[in-house]
Amino acid sequence: MSHNAAPAVDAEMQQFQDDLLQSIREFKAGKFARVTQIESTLDERVRQSCKATSNSAAESLDRQMNTLDQSS
Repeated sequence: MSHNAAPAVDAEMQQFQDDLLQSIREFKAGKFARVTQIESTLDERVRQSCKATSNSAAESLDRQMNTLDQSS
């Protein structure tokens, strides 16, 4: 018995491998099944328009830093 031979792959595992490789090829080619657009919050839009850092925006809005981080 040779130790170099690849182990047998059952049909379900082979299908999974084939699907995974196809998904990777599509991803690399820029083909996506869906794209999700997330709207920014008012806090984030104000911060970006003022070109403020998260810290300075939090201070200006009198909010805790983690509140702004969670909303972005």
